[in-house]
Amino acid sequence: MQQLIVILLVSGIFAACGGSPTPAAAVSNSSTTLTATATATSVATAEPTLTVASSQLMISPTQSGSDQSQQFWNAPFQLPAGLMSVPDCDGDFGFTHRLVDLDEEFDLFFTPGWHVAPHDHMAYWLTGRLGDETDSPTPGSQFSRRVQIFAPADIYALTVTRWKLSSPVGKVYNEWTAYLTTCDEHQLVFHHVEASDEILNLLDDTSPSCAESTKEALAFGNTEECRWRASVPIRAGTPILWSSGYSAGFDFGLMLYGLTAKELQTQPGYGYAMNPWQPTSGNAVCPLEYFPEPHRSEYLKVLGMGCGPFNQDVLGTAMGFWLSSPTPEDARPIGQRIPDENQTLWLFTTDATPSTHRITVGTRVPGLERGQYRFVYQENGLVNRRWDEVVSGDIYCVELQRQTSFHTFDEVPRAALLVEVGPDGMAMTVEAIAAGKCDGQDFSFSGAEQIFYR
Repeated sequence: MQQLIVILLVSGIFAACGGSPTPAAAVSNSSTTLTATATATSVATAEPTLTVASSQLMISPTQSGSDQSQQFWNAPFQLPAGLMSVPDCDGDFGFTHRLVDLDEEFDLFFTPGWHVAPHDHMAYWLTGRLGDETDSPTPGSQFSRRVQIFAPADIYALTVTRWKLSSPVGKVYNEWTAYLTTCDEHQLVFHHVEASDEILNLLDDTSPSCAESTKEALAFGNTEECRWRASVPIRAGTPILWSSGYSAGFDFGLMLYGLTAKELQTQPGYGYAMNPWQPTSGNAVCPLEYFPEPHRSEYLKVLGMGCGPFNQDVLGTAMGFWLSSPTPEDARPIGQRIPDENQTLWLFTTDATPSTHRITVGTRVPGLERGQYRFVYQENGLVNRRWDEVVSGDIYCVELQRQTSFHTFDEVPRAALLVEVGPDGMAMTVEAIAAGKCDGQDFSFSGAEQIFYR
């Protein structure tokens, strides 16, 4: 067996499910065009144009970005000298193999899931339920089927982590995450998976973080966190993972390293991010667009909607990603300034329900439970206006229906939210109204409001 060389890679952060190519032109089927007029930040130094399309939301690539910072925020990984290097891509980056074999039990969704901030794996692969945890074949553990996952491209390095978790009924089980490096040091991310025998055999000669050898680590089931990092060639089409079955499916994302903010805006499903190093969506794109045909069309058909955009900042309006404090002007490498999701807001839209806009909220807004909400937007007035038409000068009000599953929302509003965008578009004040109704037109804050920032 080829000797494996351990290397240092950025390790994966476990993220609950539900809970980077030649520039591709955006396809617009809508005549709706909005122009932002806010003062640009250090990242956005021009006034971009937003196009609302049936398949993609895109800002025209006029952003210069803060890519001249002392340390480029989206720089590729620097491998230690003397170790196996990751080759440059031979031409345009893309996948060369299918990810899974589709059947009628698969569902695909574009959604933040149960996250608050936009992130790197918002195309969710639901594998079909066996039942609820209480009535599954193994109560308290597996309640969705296991599906074989193949390497969609050649892989040159990996970080895989086994986690010890507990189910709501007290059963302890292991789940895995995998971060896999391809050419140009782009990275694939998987959550809610389990390493295949092929991967475990390749890791046989490595020493994981929890034991002297892989054999020893695997001999002790349900152990604490254990991580493997290795430089190892894996050909496209190799069975690399199984979906674990401990959640409704598995997460799969694609992060493109080495591209500037302007270059990323040309990638399918990316959109526009004012401060792209803040969330993990800052260098993430729609992975479905990178598969060869016929797999690309097959996967997009199951999705049944546009995949993306992952980033939806619109200067001068409420639409986009908001934080509990202003973003410093120096751009740190991606992953070094990932904010606490409970302290953020994301105001966005999807193609799934074109007549509604959505918001995900953490725990920082009194009177508004953590989760995702939606509202049917109106074309005029101060009530239920679409996020990209909520601008400085007025206090607006939206009536929010809370999400109850991937498919469903409350029938009636759970709460209402007052929203005021600051004069320069860089701050936003919000306050929840527990009654759930925007009664009257004279909206004002009571003193319980919270301020969020770009």
